[in-house]
Amino acid sequence: MSNKFKTIAKYQYSTEAQIIKGRLESEGIKVFLFDNFTIDTDPLVSNAIGGIKLKVLSEDAMKAQHILSTIQEYALDDDGNAIHCPNCK
Repeated sequence: MSNKFKTIAKYQYSTEAQIIKGRLESEGIKVFLFDNFTIDTDPLVSNAIGGIKLKVLSEDAMKAQHILSTIQEYALDDDGNAIHCPNCK
């Protein structure tokens, strides 16, 4: 068993990351948040340091990404349109 973590998602605010962390942990996936305390202390640095990194063990990465993909299909903006990342679509 490897103890290496892989970043599978990044979030601007810790509340988003905490919700996803709880969902993944409910599936038995160990989750580590990186830079969450820094951003909680000063939210304005979130973009500068790349946001809060959600990391899982390498062997759980595929399962975690599948769970994230099922959640993202429900991400809607205030007008009910699907939210798409401007960088990766």
